[in-house]
Amino acid sequence: MDAFDGSRVKVAPGTLYIAPLGTAEPSSISGAWPAGWSQLGYTDTGSQFDFTPQTDTITVEEEYFPVRYVTTGMTASLTFAMAEQTANNLLIALNAGTSADRAADTTGGSPDITDGSWVEPPAINTEKRVMLGWDALNSAGSAGGADAFARLVARQCFQTGTVSLLARKGNNKRLYTCTFARAQTGGTSRSPPNSTGSAPASSTATTCCKANASRPPCSSPPISSGPWVGWRRPA
Repeated sequence: MDAFDGSRVKVAPGTLYIAPLGTAEPSSISGAWPAGWSQLGYTDTGSQFDFTPQTDTITVEEEYFPVRYVTTGMTASLTFAMAEQTANNLLIALNAGTSADRAADTTGGSPDITDGSWVEPPAINTEKRVMLGWDALNSAGSAGGADAFARLVARQCFQTGTVSLLARKGNNKRLYTCTFARAQTGGTSRSPPNSTGSAPASSTATTCCKANASRPPCSSPPISSGPWVGWRRPA
């Protein structure tokens, strides 16, 4: 592949999605997301994906520099601030689930928004994990994001950030700020997609790597279904 190709420099915020655990994952980098995925809507400053390997060193007396680094752990997170003040988004920020988990309008003494939905934090140890998705394509009518070059799926996420609701005058938006950490989902082996972007026959879902028919198939070995994230993108 030739370097210095400006078309591979990507911009635009893309679109965030959410789904209950176990929802079917996208099988390509274009087309509609499977049933069960919902868009999160507008954000304040887009989203940020962070992946941090934790390492330690192996040293010997005869050398000043470590002779090897070993991985001792990994953390990953997806951070964003939801700009739409809805009951569904508050549920998400409070680890109370998705829209399907919203309480009936008879719950509580005075419903907190105009559609009569009542939102309360879950009891400790009853919090709900969710799946999160990111698509390079923006929703219809939004600025930028016309290039379907990648999708991200985070298979099990837990909101670990501080939810601060600021109420100020002028053009200051109220936001639901979230930092979702990823957790291990299981040990089932999953293979990368083939040259057409579809999953191999031996795989029930796909993670990682190339999804454009013009690209060669992945040469990397199967990877764990993994804790947190699968990328589908061209080489």
